[in-house]
Amino acid sequence: MHRAVASLIVLLTLALPRLAWACPVCGQGRDGSESAMLVMSGILSALPLLMAGGIVAWIVVRVRAASREHAPPAPEPPADGRPPATEAPAGE
Repeated sequence: MHRAVASLIVLLTLALPRLAWACPVCGQGRDGSESAMLVMSGILSALPLLMAGGIVAWIVVRVRAASREHAPPAPEPPADGRPPATEAPAGE
């Protein structure tokens, strides 16, 4: 019985493409479907790249936002309006 079920599954698997008018080569279906096939192939090829780029962009935005939150505050200018004094480097 098990062998008969396995044989039936293999037979149906091999017969289903013929029932669905499927073909191994894109563009052999109905007329006018070649452009749709090319467009969808392009979209499906670009989709993983766009998703990876979106994830990288999201990470960059989050890292920049986190670094801004943890950055030391900028020094306040003196009350007389002069620019703040900078310290000379130790080697000079």
